[in-house]
Order: sequence, then structure tokens, then C-alpha cells
Amino acid sequence: MHVGPPHDIATAAITWDVARVEARLRDAGFTSVREGEDVRQPFMSAPGARLRIAIGASGHAEVQVFVYEELVARGRDTGRLDTVRVAPPTMMISWRVTPSLIVDNNLALIVLASDTTLRVRIRRAITGGP
Repeated sequence: MHVGPPHDIATAAITWDVARVEARLRDAGFTSVREGEDVRQPFMSAPGARLRIAIGASGHAEVQVFVYEELVARGRDTGRLDTVRVAPPTMMISWRVTPSLIVDNNLALIVLASDTTLRVRIRRAITGGP
């Protein structure tokens, strides 16, 4: 299930960086921790930061944050993705939980969470949308 806006539309004129993503998540009541080294996806040209979001005492979600220098570069990467599978049409990715793609201006997030409500809450925190 795709819970973000259409992959080719920037919803705001915000220029994103990882700190701004962390602030938006914090403002929405999430606790996030940046984990280890950058994450790389073979279909994304920018490196990503990995954030772990705590859910209750034992659960978590992972948010992979890809910040691009330009909207055009982000659009090139996300425009070729199947937004339901969060992968190019010719590539099979074995995500460990359900992925969601969220895009906004120069930002692409891959949210890995089994809880649909949580994915929607994260999207709302970033895009301000429904």
C-alpha cells in the first residue's frame, strides 16, 4: 500500500536535510535514533541515513532518509519506482516488512514498518498531509 503522495509531486518548497527530518519526527512525538553508516539502495543515487523509530517498549520502524541536491535527481530515482513495492519494476527487493515511499521536494523516505497506521503517521509528520 502506498501511503505517500504521488511519486512525482513535491508537496512543499522545503529543502530537506536529515536534521529537518529528525525535527519533524520529533515534533510529531516520535523518538528517532540515527543508526550507523549510510544506507545504500541500488536504485537510489544518493546515500541514505538510517533512522530507527521506537514504538512502545519492544517495537520499531526504520526510516531510510535520502536527501538529494536537486529535485530533478530525486525525481529521476523515485519516478522509476513501483511505489507499492518500492523498487524498480524489473527488480525484486525482499523487504523484511512492508515498505512505503514518501517523497517531498528533494527528499525520499523509505519507511519500513509492518503497521499501516504508523506509516501514515510518519507520512503526515513529513508532508503535513492527510
